[in-house]
Amino acid sequence: MNATGDALTDLEHRLTEALSDALSKAECARLEFAARLAFALEAEERMVPPSQPPASPPRRSWWPFRREG
Repeated sequence: MNATGDALTDLEHRLTEALSDALSKAECARLEFAARLAFALEAEERMVPPSQPPASPPRRSWWPFRREG
């Protein structure tokens, strides 16, 4: 090959390696995000809900002839 062909081949290899590195970093970032999201969702499911106040008895109407139920 001549010098131009060698330079193009070298450039192609460098670009391929750069693209591979970029994709690897993007994939790592995506996996890290997915892991953090899964951890946060699991932690949220484990949270204990605040204690609920006791249910109050049903309110009675001021109208004395109203039927219950």
